[in-house]
Amino acid sequence: MENRRRDEVMSEVGSLLHQMGRRMRSIMSRRFAELEVSPPMVGALHVLEEPLPMHTLAERLSCDASYITGLADRLEARGFVERRSDPDDRRVRQLALTDAGRAMRERLAVGLAEPNAMLDRLEDDELVMFAELLQKALDPEEG
Repeated sequence: MENRRRDEVMSEVGSLLHQMGRRMRSIMSRRFAELEVSPPMVGALHVLEEPLPMHTLAERLSCDASYITGLADRLEARGFVERRSDPDDRRVRQLALTDAGRAMRERLAVGLAEPNAMLDRLEDDELVMFAELLQKALDPEEG
């Protein structure tokens, strides 16, 4: 590491990752605003690959079940989901994507997959290396 101590480099990497995260959140917030969806709505649309009981959606979004009622109301008002009775237990309400919800989910996937300016600056081999390094740092087996 030349003349730099490991802890100095780790501190710099942490700071750079924090800056990158802030910038990426800003980019995503603008995209969500353009589509008139909130981050919780995006999270729900992402998780709803199949109809889910509302309590399961709350677990997957790591939020209180009471919050899901309001979120479901907003999603339903936009026509993205419909409430259904669970076929195994009619007391349980499921949320299922509508055609409009699936279309929005696809629009979000395309928008999130678009290269952003930060990563677009990297050459192909640099981008692959960056992805591999991030995966190694995040790998629970390595932790």
